[in-house]
Amino acid sequence: MGLEGGRVSNAMGVPLNQWIINQLNERSKQTKTTPRDTDNLVYQANKSAWIRMVSSVDIIKSEDRKYFEDKGLVISEKSDLAKKFVLQGGTSVYNSDNNSFSYQQRAGLSGAYNVAGNKEISEYGYRPMPGITSVKVTNQGKMG
Repeated sequence: MGLEGGRVSNAMGVPLNQWIINQLNERSKQTKTTPRDTDNLVYQANKSAWIRMVSSVDIIKSEDRKYFEDKGLVISEKSDLAKKFVLQGGTSVYNSDNNSFSYQQRAGLSGAYNVAGNKEISEYGYRPMPGITSVKVTNQGKMG
């Protein structure tokens, strides 16, 4: 972001929207605040990166559904597999209660170590849930 002729612009040289400039100014004020209250400290201390991996795969073929059903996973809708396995700090469970959609972290032996059900345990034993172990981010030149 640069200052060109008194205006703030992005890498493309196009002026930024006013709401972006307002947000940057507000964030700048928050970092300069003294003394800092609890909310301000939490805001400044929680700026760590996080990764979420979401699948967009739909299981359409009946033989593909049968493969997963043989492993103990029930797939009633084509997007069920993608909804049931979102990687973020482990594998999350998709909840759709009362028309509000949310994810809940798997936990305990039956959740974290038993992703596909009892059939998986009988064939392979308890195995830890899948997770993201590393991420590599690179810049691909001026336009990234």
